[in-house]
Amino acid sequence: MSEGGDCFSSNANYIIDRYTEFKELKDIFLCHGYVKGKLSSAGKVFVHCWIEIGDTFIDVSNGHEIIQRKDILYTSGRIFKNSIKKYTPREVIELISKHKHYGSWDKSFGVNVMTLEKANKMIVR
Repeated sequence: MSEGGDCFSSNANYIIDRYTEFKELKDIFLCHGYVKGKLSSAGKVFVHCWIEIGDTFIDVSNGHEIIQRKDILYTSGRIFKNSIKKYTPREVIELISKHKHYGSWDKSFGVNVMTLEKANKMIVR
């Protein structure tokens, strides 16, 4: 997550490192979206970055390698589904080159961290 995490760089690099393998796949995306925090971050909402390949969710941020079915993530209620922006491997490389950073690239993510109360008012689910 963006508060002290490395989700943007780690997950983008995962795609870049496997670009030759991934570039022809039609169902692989680097995703940016608002997610609800948990544990010590409960009550906050963050811009987060993860990877989707078909029905699979992958997150290699902060030294982890979380791989699970995407539907588990989407039904958990932690993701603001309408906030998600998806990028193909080619777009990832182009956007990093253009912006000189790993993201987020969409201006709708102008606020990286907010309270859950504010997010519920601001982000349509």
